[in-house]
Amino acid sequence: MLRNINLFMCGAFGLSTILQFNDPDPILWIIIYGSATIFSAVYHSTIEIDWKLFAIFSCITFIWGLFLFFDLDSTVHFFDLFEEFSMKNSSVEVGRESGGLFLISIWNFILTINKYQNNN
Repeated sequence: MLRNINLFMCGAFGLSTILQFNDPDPILWIIIYGSATIFSAVYHSTIEIDWKLFAIFSCITFIWGLFLFFDLDSTVHFFDLFEEFSMKNSSVEVGRESGGLFLISIWNFILTINKYQNNN
């Protein structure tokens, strides 16, 4: 079950990496989503990455997501994030970036726990 979900997430992160070429600040987000793609792909491969690296990446993306979330303008509502896919305004863009970081963080946290359990 985890393998199938992880393959889906790997594809979703890979697609998100490609979509970042359209972003106002693409390099940073290509690196973030590309890293999430690599962590998801490596999880089931024969390449061995210590669970601590998964945990560090998860913590970094979570803390960064929190900073962006608390920096949001109070005029941004939850459904504003999904109304249009074009950049509505910079506050909505920051909200989407925060949500993306939280998704990456949560998924890598799940992989971290499984990696840790498999190693012990």
